[in-house]
Amino acid sequence: MLNSFKELFSKSPILIGLFLLIGLFISTQSFSSQQTIDPNHFLNFDSDPIQGPNDARFVFIEYADYQCLYCKEFHQTLSKWFSASHQKKLNSGQQVNWVFRHFPVLGTKSTVKAKTAICVLEQLGNEAFWQFNDLLFTQPVKPSNRLNYQQSLWLMASKQNWDVDLLIQCDNEQNHQTKLESLANQSKALNLSATPSWFLLDSVTGKVIVGNGNLSILQLDQLLLQQTTPL
Repeated sequence: MLNSFKELFSKSPILIGLFLLIGLFISTQSFSSQQTIDPNHFLNFDSDPIQGPNDARFVFIEYADYQCLYCKEFHQTLSKWFSASHQKKLNSGQQVNWVFRHFPVLGTKSTVKAKTAICVLEQLGNEAFWQFNDLLFTQPVKPSNRLNYQQSLWLMASKQNWDVDLLIQCDNEQNHQTKLESLANQSKALNLSATPSWFLLDSVTGKVIVGNGNLSILQLDQLLLQQTTPL
């Protein structure tokens, strides 16, 4: 699976250069390039949080860090783009799924948030994950003299009336570590160097647009239109 991406990028040295260059300049500028690969060798979504129509042809894969300012801004845009009202505006053949992938690169707090979100997904399910994902991007975590950073996240979860004991057990058993290591290896194989990074995949043709940076709703619509245009 990952070898397909290594081959994809090895054949495009210019793409690698641009990808890395833009990664150095953390800005709201976006970069994308269109490629064609075998969808069977792209990504396995079985263990990923996913949102959107079950029969969607297209998949938007986001790699993000909860501590990244631009990721927070992009999250707001994606939430609106994937809202039911906007999805209804799209043609039936343009429906999109949203897959979230953790890319914690900005220190300990990034990692703690990512592993907690993984435990929410594993223990409480997909719907709970997306609720928690939204909280992590929109609400500040406030440690105190009584609560450290991790405990503050448990408190945030408890306010959703969730079974926090399950999350603490998941954390103690390090169930999230394998997932984080897998994502780290995948990010390295993909040469990801900036957050947010993203892929728009046509699961039928295998055509994928890769890029990073923020996009507006209009730009996302245009990206989807581009994806339906033959190479």
